[in-house]
Amino acid sequence: MKKITALALVALLSLGALCVLAGCAANHEQVIRDATEKELAVMKDPSSQDYKDLVSTMSMLSTYRIDAEEFVASWMSGYDYSVGQVTVTGNTATVEVTITIKQMGPIMDEWFAEISTLTQREDLTEDFDVYGEAGKSLTALMAAAKPTSTTILLDCTLQGDTWIIAQDDTELMKALMGESTFLNL
Repeated sequence: MKKITALALVALLSLGALCVLAGCAANHEQVIRDATEKELAVMKDPSSQDYKDLVSTMSMLSTYRIDAEEFVASWMSGYDYSVGQVTVTGNTATVEVTITIKQMGPIMDEWFAEISTLTQREDLTEDFDVYGEAGKSLTALMAAAKPTSTTILLDCTLQGDTWIIAQDDTELMKALMGESTFLNL
């Protein structure tokens, strides 16, 4: 499950937010702000296709007897965002975004530490039992996690009358995932 979880959310948010911010050239700041807010809002809406795609990418959690939909709902509880200052300078712009989310990196680090003790338990004789206990552990860690807020700057460039957010999603990934030894963040 290494970076799958981390990359799933970043990829889904990046697909929309990192592609196109189109609109009339008259008010670039508002076009960028509106489009950024629209893209970040999809993860607050369980009926959105991006949210459903995230749940789908988590189907591998069934190995640990975790319901992907419930897990993502727990992960996204507390998710929020705010779009701050948008600064346009010619054909470039930056947009300040604060993302609040239960960061997966620290959760995964703690989970892997717990898994090492689970594999040593003598009462868990079958892999199925170990996976089930590991699933309970991850579910509990996610439920107990507190959302963290991180502010980042996204770079944009104007191409024609369309604003494109830079494809480097390193800062976005760090904001969504947090620091992690396991995920190499």
